[in-house]
Amino acid sequence: MSSKNKGVGFALQGLKTEQFAIFPENISDTENQIVSTGLSFSINIEKRIIAVISYLEFHNEDKVFVKLVLSANFNIEEKSWESFTSTENNKIIVPKGLLGHLSAITVSTARGVLFAKLEVTQFSKYLMPLVNVAGMIKEDAVFESD
Repeated sequence: MSSKNKGVGFALQGLKTEQFAIFPENISDTENQIVSTGLSFSINIEKRIIAVISYLEFHNEDKVFVKLVLSANFNIEEKSWESFTSTENNKIIVPKGLLGHLSAITVSTARGVLFAKLEVTQFSKYLMPLVNVAGMIKEDAVFESD
């Protein structure tokens, strides 16, 4: 399906910090801080929107001390959206290459949001590491169009 990803027109329509929290009581001086990241996707068929949600947590063992969830909405041009639609089985199939590109934009934006929110706090040394977004997305996303 990678050929469907060529020339896909889209525009960033909106960003939203869905969750942000810092928990100073959970920080420790140990070197065992762990960063967890994740992605999820959803669509709005009527508005031709793909939403990418980026998750980030810094934690010591099981205690979270920084959490950020950021969503980015991308409006897909009509011609490109139609190329994702399978009329025979009522599914929308979004190519993994496009998801990777939209995810890279979302994760980079999340990195900037995190920096801005932590800049003047005791947590300013915690930066979101570089993430191989392409490696996180293994296949095309399939959504029901009912």
